[in-house]
Amino acid sequence: MNNNYRIIVWGSAIAAAIAAAMASPPILAAPPAPDVRIFVNDSCLIADEPIVAPSLTGSKALAWPGLIVGSTGQAILSGVVSGVASMIGTRSQSREFEFVADTEVYLYNVDYRVSPDPTLAPEVGCLTVVAGEFAADGTDCRAAYEPPETRASDVDAAELKQLLADRDPENVLRRGNVCLIGAPSLVFESRIELSEDQTAFRLRSAGYQVNSLLSTSRKDDKRAVLHAVTLLGPSNDGRGAHLATAWHSFGEIGVGRYYPDAAEPVLSNWVRLPSLTTSASGAYQDDSEPYRTARSEVESLQRSMLRTSRQIASLKATLEQADGDLEPGLRREIERLNVRLAVDQAALESWAAEYDDLPKWERRYMPVTFRVTLTEGKSEARMMRWLANTLDNNSGNIADDLAKIISEQ
Repeated sequence: MNNNYRIIVWGSAIAAAIAAAMASPPILAAPPAPDVRIFVNDSCLIADEPIVAPSLTGSKALAWPGLIVGSTGQAILSGVVSGVASMIGTRSQSREFEFVADTEVYLYNVDYRVSPDPTLAPEVGCLTVVAGEFAADGTDCRAAYEPPETRASDVDAAELKQLLADRDPENVLRRGNVCLIGAPSLVFESRIELSEDQTAFRLRSAGYQVNSLLSTSRKDDKRAVLHAVTLLGPSNDGRGAHLATAWHSFGEIGVGRYYPDAAEPVLSNWVRLPSLTTSASGAYQDDSEPYRTARSEVESLQRSMLRTSRQIASLKATLEQADGDLEPGLRREIERLNVRLAVDQAALESWAAEYDDLPKWERRYMPVTFRVTLTEGKSEARMMRWLANTLDNNSGNIADDLAKIISEQ
């Protein structure tokens, strides 16, 4: 629309607008879109806040189930990965909000100083979703963080736990350089748990605090809240190949706080952890081949030496009870095995030295988009229908769970 046309429309529309305003009650504007961001770290920013106890002895610290550090500096986090959410859906009639935040991370990490096996990247440990008014980009608020601190030399677990109760989330978030102006509207934290066999993951709520919901300004209103985490890999069209989606529904909640130890845990289903993509696997195989070869040789020699040692011990036991005819042969066999053991020991030391000579670096593999969707609305069933439409690549078990929830609404 050009400016001349806009002026004409504006001039002709004033009278109509005034008449319409006098003839009908004013329409209430929807709440302004809040600023929502996600943060990914190896631990939860709030739920895993440590206690600073400079004078607490190590033996007493072991009795505390949480984390204790000796200084404020040790409580400060660095390297927190963040993403800014964009609102992708607002329905004015039902006042339902959907926010999506994308964060780019590498899913797997190999620390060749320890092992050539890939593990989940260390920062992929906890999601913190924060809504509120954020300070300007580039602000560093870590110096303003005030940790829970005790100077006592003998404090029991109950007293330490009380130090963490009702902590101001605005202050606690500063330890990860998450800088807010005023109190947050809401904070949700979810741990990313791996199965024992390292093949699947799920989300476990680490707690939340809601000061105001995103889709209503009424303090006594409640809304159904759903979190979904989707992993997207690189693709030719740039939209990302779907790798996995985990979700958990918090049910209908309102203003307040939730502590996992005071209620049933909010868990997602187990979701298969995506394997290395073809390109990531190729890069990993090339990098890790000399490490894996050296380790395989070391492990093979260790097994061989253990068998040989057991054979020697068994032959020596037999030799103690053997008659004169068997004794020479048993001694020769024990001597031969001792020679083999010495040769294998030399080879083991050689391969171990070769592994030690390899570069001791840490390498990341498989870049993915870590997408978090926060949905808040009046109808849990409607949110589940939305989620079901996004899970066509997932198992039938998830679809069955969704269908059950939808049918109960």
